Amino acid sequence: MRVSLLTCLAVTLVTVTTAQVFVIPLTGVRRTPTAELARPLGIPVRCDDKGNLYFRGYQFPNTGLAPIVRLSSKGDKNGEFSTPNIEGVTPGEVYSYDLQPDGTVFALLGDSKDDSYLLKFNTTGGLVSKVRLDVPVHGYGLFVFDNGNALVSGGVFSKDEGKPHDFTALFNASGKMIRKIGLHSPASPPSTEESIEPELPPDVRDSTRRFGDLIHGPGGMAYMVRGRIRPQVRVIDSLGRVTRSFPLKPPSGDVQLESASVAQGLLLGQFLGTDKEGNLFKALYALYDFETGEIRRIYGAPLETGFAFACGTDDNLVFLTSKDQRLYITEVPLH
Repeated sequence: MRVSLLTCLAVTLVTVTTAQVFVIPLTGVRRTPTAELARPLGIPVRCDDKGNLYFRGYQFPNTGLAPIVRLSSKGDKNGEFSTPNIEGVTPGEVYSYDLQPDGTVFALLGDSKDDSYLLKFNTTGGLVSKVRLDVPVHGYGLFVFDNGNALVSGGVFSKDEGKPHDFTALFNASGKMIRKIGLHSPASPPSTEESIEPELPPDVRDSTRRFGDLIHGPGGMAYMVRGRIRPQVRVIDSLGRVTRSFPLKPPSGDVQLESASVAQGLLLGQFLGTDKEGNLFKALYALYDFETGEIRRIYGAPLETGFAFACGTDDNLVFLTSKDQRLYITEVPLH
């Protein structure tokens, strides 16, 4: 992507344990010209190989009906994936979505009847298919494998207890649950039996990220990243097998994991440090080896980028931020 130069910060190099922290400059900001997109930003934000950004914005009075919007690298709106007018489905909320390399979008929708649907959109925003899941899931993460199986992480609501329980399961292309996936062991064999997940540690249980980010890793595998203070990665294949797991060591003791992505063929973790009032004082981005979980590089980004991390490319970290009723695409180069 090409952006105009906005400001440039001095690049310094700091040694921290065995890794190096690179403080990287803020190279440019591009403002979106579309007035209708000037609204607070929802998550997640994702990128495709063509430099497009995908996000959901808040809208009133019903945020749940907000479409998935695609922006070009120049900030122009060039696509929309909308859910309110799907035949046979009552209006509901898109819990999460999965972006395929070819630009196909899968969305996990929960409707007003507490049913869950897996929706498939083509690159122009047309609905290709809708499938009702046989287990209603309040989803957080969605990952669709090449064989059509869908991995869903989220929660199922217990009417008896009046609260949701963590839930991760694999569904086939027809919406039937193949198996529930237990995440307490480093590996689990193929099975149709349900696995009971043990009590989670406080930093996972009480976190808004307790359900786990799902990202595309090497070999078409799903990498689930759970927890903020002590993040854990579990590698899951298309049959729902947890093939291995490893921890992600935070790059500093005063930051917590906010999101996970991929950059330069490595697992990228965004770590933020906030004070008791919620003010951001540190933003670190660590690149990890997909096989060993070891830190390869650590970047300290300018705080102007804020919380709205989108993705990493071979050259940049990309952010989509909202300020003064405008959206801004911000790029930070990786050297």
